[in-house]
Amino acid sequence: MQTIVELPSNNLLSGEVYSQPPLTQDTTTQERLMTPSTDTRISADLEWAILDAVSQLYLLTAEQLSRLLGYSYRYVQLGCQRLTARGMLEQLVVRRQTRHGTAPYIYTLGLKGYHSVKDHGSLPPMKRYRSIFERVHEDDPVIHTLAVNEFLLPFLILEKTDPNVTVEFIHELELNANPLRVSLPDTEKAAKFSPDGFVKVNFLNPPDTYCYQLEVYTSKFSKLRWQQKVHTYLHSFEAYKEYFETSHLDGIAVSVQSKMDFPKIDLTRLTAREQATWEYLEKKRAERFGNFLKWTSESFTAHNIPPSSPDADLFLFSQAPLTRTTPQELLYGAHWQQPVTNAVKQLLAEQEATS
Repeated sequence: MQTIVELPSNNLLSGEVYSQPPLTQDTTTQERLMTPSTDTRISADLEWAILDAVSQLYLLTAEQLSRLLGYSYRYVQLGCQRLTARGMLEQLVVRRQTRHGTAPYIYTLGLKGYHSVKDHGSLPPMKRYRSIFERVHEDDPVIHTLAVNEFLLPFLILEKTDPNVTVEFIHELELNANPLRVSLPDTEKAAKFSPDGFVKVNFLNPPDTYCYQLEVYTSKFSKLRWQQKVHTYLHSFEAYKEYFETSHLDGIAVSVQSKMDFPKIDLTRLTAREQATWEYLEKKRAERFGNFLKWTSESFTAHNIPPSSPDADLFLFSQAPLTRTTPQELLYGAHWQQPVTNAVKQLLAEQEATS
């Protein structure tokens, strides 16, 4: 499976703690490119690896690329700067609630990078190229995509570090552009429906497969909207089988996050005011996590789903912070909680190779 990309650009952020601007205000602005150092040689392999990763995941910081590709942060950062200077990447910055340091650049394909990926035979990120500044004028969609990518990265890093694993995925932006169509019992018209991602993990020896639909929430979400989504999920299995070409589904993994964590921040450098803001948002995250469990249990009751039903095991919730949890802990840790029973489980089970 391949992902379709969408998003690119240049910016700098103001260093003050600020109130979230109204949604009508443009919070992404172009600034000068960072000047790359000229005394370090950047390999063509790294440049292509960066372009390939960005073409699949749409938006990535140099720090995320460093973890994914296995190169040092500084080396990847220089590679991104040089690709940006040549028009292969675009860079942007979202406004942050932290004053210390500069918010990291976020990279996406530029016009020349788009054509390079297309010319190499990869699926082009968009049917036609448009700069990110023509399409994105608010921070929230960028922050959400970064959060979705933080959820996908542990799976992709697992594939790179474990020869016994292959991973297929479909990104949220592809799913948004080409949604599932779900037939609901209370309406004649099929509902358009998009999870935030789909991932399929294949273990080769012994053979085993895990399939998850992904959901990531970085801010407040209403009870009504969530229960409507649960209702759609509970009637979506036929659409799921047709769309993802499999009848295997291990669950819907729901990750509850705080948007202050994206892009990744250094908690040791927060001011007292920023620390207080972070602690407040952590409390709100915990509240939202509890609400998701409660609202899902209420939906099961409304749909007459008993705790013994397979559907009761469908949803798994975690509030483990994606930017501060190792891939091993995220995927193999027993912190994914089920509603109703409150049982916890892992997304993946440890595999013991057979001879």
